Amino acid sequence: TDACIPSTEVGACDQDKDGKTNHEETTGIPATDPTDPDSDNDGICDGALAVAGQCAAGPDANPTNPDADGDGVCDGNLATENVCAAGPDLEPENPNNDTDGDGTPNKEEKDAVPPTDPTNPDTDSDGICDGVNAVAGCTAGPDTNPTDACIPSTEVGACDQDKDGKTNHEE
Repeated sequence: TDACIPSTEVGACDQDKDGKTNHEETTGIPATDPTDPDSDNDGICDGALAVAGQCAAGPDANPTNPDADGDGVCDGNLATENVCAAGPDLEPENPNNDTDGDGTPNKEEKDAVPPTDPTNPDTDSDGICDGVNAVAGCTAGPDTNPTDACIPSTEVGACDQDKDGKTNHEE
């Protein structure tokens, strides 16, 4: 039987099927959306149950903040536009972890101007790692221009010198 019939106001009703009742979601601290199993859209359900096609079983330790430590890597496996890259962040309470292993902490990559991708050791795909560590796919950096594949060479495969969406090699 569905505890939400005939009313979603019934104490045992779990409208979004995430394992938290509507009452728990609306009165919890922080309050979450009883109609959305993943209130912060990070891929971790607010409650203990998984909801197919929406989120993995939680409970989400920070159900209203997709990036608890502010390091630019979402706690769950989904990206949140202009907030964080898809995770999961294996240390969601540690902004100084290094998800991509390039030797630059996630928060430092997120806060760089321009920012680099804390989940990709070679943001511009030029073969030089953003940080000082060498990892699969790039040599040890640091890359002095980690968001421009044309520096130090326009011969790098990812270089798009005229910024038309095609690499120099494709043209």
